[in-house]
Amino acid sequence: MPDLYPGDLLQEIRELKQRVADLEAIVRAQPGRTTASQGWILPSLAAPDTSALPAGALQLYGRGSLVRYRPAGNGTEVTLTATPTAGHVASILLGTAGASYTALEQNILNTVVSTVNSILAELQAVDLMA
Repeated sequence: MPDLYPGDLLQEIRELKQRVADLEAIVRAQPGRTTASQGWILPSLAAPDTSALPAGALQLYGRGSLVRYRPAGNGTEVTLTATPTAGHVASILLGTAGASYTALEQNILNTVVSTVNSILAELQAVDLMA
C-alpha cells in the first residue's frame, strides 16, 4: 500500500498552523464595513451589485450622507428620507363667544376646535409632533 502522507507530517501540521495564524491576523487587521459603538457608521459606497442576493432581499448602504438600499436583482436604488416632524403646537383653547355668536355657530366652532385638538394629540402620540 502506498504512503498517503509522504514527508514529515508534523512539519506540515506546523506549517498549516502558521498559515491559519497568519490568516487570522490579516482578518483581525481589516477594518469592519460598519461600526456601531455609538450608532451605525456607514461608509459612502457606490450602488452595490445585488444580482446574487436572494429574491426579496435588499442591501442597505450609505452614499453622500444619505441612507440608501437596492433590492435583489440590481433593482432601482432607493434613498431613505427621514419622516418630517412638526414642532410643538399647544392645544387650541376656546372661550365662550358671547352674544356675537348664535348657539349653532358656537357648537360648530366647539366641534372644529375639538377635532383639531384630537388630531394634534394623535400626532403627538405617534411622535410626528413634539
